[in-house]
Amino acid sequence: YNVLRDRPETENVALDLLHARFPLAVREQRENRLKPKYGPPPKDETQPNPRPHRAIVIGTQVLEQSLDFDFDVMVSDLAPIDLLLQRAGRLQRHSRPRPAAYADGPTLYINAPLDADEKLDLGVDTKIYAEYLLRQTWLTLENYEGVLNLPHDYRPLVEAVYREDGLVINGELTDAWNHLHNKRKDAIKQARQRIIADTRADEEFYDEMAELLFEEDETGASWIVAQTRLGRESVNLIPLVKLDESTAYLFPDGELLHLNRRASPTVQRHLLRHHMRVSRPEIVRACKQKQGLPALFTQSSRLSGYYPLWLNSDGTTSVPKLKGEGVLTVKLDDDLGLVIK
Repeated sequence: YNVLRDRPETENVALDLLHARFPLAVREQRENRLKPKYGPPPKDETQPNPRPHRAIVIGTQVLEQSLDFDFDVMVSDLAPIDLLLQRAGRLQRHSRPRPAAYADGPTLYINAPLDADEKLDLGVDTKIYAEYLLRQTWLTLENYEGVLNLPHDYRPLVEAVYREDGLVINGELTDAWNHLHNKRKDAIKQARQRIIADTRADEEFYDEMAELLFEEDETGASWIVAQTRLGRESVNLIPLVKLDESTAYLFPDGELLHLNRRASPTVQRHLLRHHMRVSRPEIVRACKQKQGLPALFTQSSRLSGYYPLWLNSDGTTSVPKLKGEGVLTVKLDDDLGLVIK
């Protein structure tokens, strides 16, 4: 987004950015701004068409989900086949005039880096998706002949990537398959540890639940939150700037808050509309290790489980790195959202 924004060639191109690291209210504003531009065409043909003449939208996986957007063409990083197909569903969804270059039908370009030997170089992509699924997707599409015919090809493409005998295509994927298989075994093991026992008419259900969900040791006791999905630990943050020990304001809208007392239901709802969910381990640890949350969070029922992200007046803060010396710089930017360097 920054590269395109600063190039002279895009001076007359409408640029938009959408991802999950904006405060909720800001993200909704951005989605609402995009809907008339890239949603269904106006039903009344006499109404002006808000669709830009030249435009680029840069987004993350949030564009895959429940947004009725209609793009002429798409460029996507490599992802598992089912997600690529879901992204392709945002292409030419509605009947409208198209640019001449894409008038013959939707086109999805897949961007994947190659090494010096022209082989797939996944790098950090494997921290997001399983290496086996990425490589199997690449091989499946590389060996596919002809034009994709959707939705007819959905099932055969997905089955080609996820089938259990997938190593028949390429034995070089054995290590990646074993890694994925071991992760699945570990996930099954964790799921079994959380299975709630079958209920019996002669026993109290909550007795069984208490044994499953209550943990006690020398340092304290706590209830374990029922985990419903695997993934990195995350934290819900509300960006605040502290003025003194008793007052702060919501960043960036400036609403004054009293830290030492419970907030009204209206204020609590307003704060929740500015929360962000972050899974960066350094930020999760820094926020959860802060002792003595103010009463604003401990006594406001709707804010239970939420943490303040304490920012300076310029929207920045820093947190220690997990390994080695140094810090991460965190900034809540009006244009870019939460930026972590």
